[in-house]
Amino acid sequence: MVERLDAMMQKVRYLNRVLIMCHDYPDPDALAAAFGLRVLLEKAYGMECAITYGGIIGRAENKAMEKLLSIGAAPIEAVDVAQYPLVALVDTQPGTGNNSLPPSRLPDLVFDHHPPVPLLDQVPFHDVREEWGTTSTLIYTYLKAYGLEADRDLATAITYAIRAETQDLGREFEQVDKDVYYELLPKADNLKLHHIINARVPAAYFQALIYAIENARLCETAYLFSDVGRMEFPELAAEMADIFMRLHTVDWVLCVGTFNGAAYLSMRTRSKTLSAGTVMKELVRDLGTGGGHAAMAGGRIPLATPADYDPLRRELIARMRGLFGLSAGKEVELLNIVE
Repeated sequence: MVERLDAMMQKVRYLNRVLIMCHDYPDPDALAAAFGLRVLLEKAYGMECAITYGGIIGRAENKAMEKLLSIGAAPIEAVDVAQYPLVALVDTQPGTGNNSLPPSRLPDLVFDHHPPVPLLDQVPFHDVREEWGTTSTLIYTYLKAYGLEADRDLATAITYAIRAETQDLGREFEQVDKDVYYELLPKADNLKLHHIINARVPAAYFQALIYAIENARLCETAYLFSDVGRMEFPELAAEMADIFMRLHTVDWVLCVGTFNGAAYLSMRTRSKTLSAGTVMKELVRDLGTGGGHAAMAGGRIPLATPADYDPLRRELIARMRGLFGLSAGKEVELLNIVE
């Protein structure tokens, strides 16, 4: 793949400018992968690169990461996409509905670790490693193949991305992710890592946590549904889902909340036989977009009006019950469980 990338870049290097686009509301893996790809293209080919994303960087840890490591990602509203003859997608793919690339434009490069989509066949260069834990790992293997080193900030970014995406190498990782993590950890800035991992949060975060807990319902002890309500940023649903997965009886979690005219879904599972990504696609079928990995998945459904949220949330829970053969009316409030 390195030879293919090199051959392509040699042909188009005269175009000179590359826009590196993360998925909307980028997470640590998207930010670190974009950071690494910029280093690769600038150092290997002298390209002028910019990093962009749709939505906002909302989660406190992600904000701290972008700022402390000087990643320099700009919101899509501040970028004129037409001024960049080349576009690269990282941690996302064309046609997935989770990035802000205009539908009329195909990317020139795609690096990702999610299940491949049909449109990839039309992309001049793509490398998708579905089995790998992070896209950051993939980008770092390219840096090494080109004989390039990660400086301290990039090493910190990739280290944190692997840690966050795989939950400290405990979820959906391959040996290559582990090797890269332990190779870069000694080069990382421990103080910056500390400030990223322990990023300070506003009072609204704790209010949201209380709301999600108060609205959490258990069904047959193994399935938990939570209404996160109106969110300050869409990643909050995923953050709450991770928290609820710590409940010792739970195997499946679905958190739903609203942000900026859409419902956002986050799913987590311990199942070894059924993929969260597969379940999410069934859950949002004909309603919106969604997908993911074996243990985690996400989705987005547009809302015509705020009043549509509650009926939609009830429909999603009903679909979840149907997919798993769960009986209706047997939910128990999390706060009422006595053990």
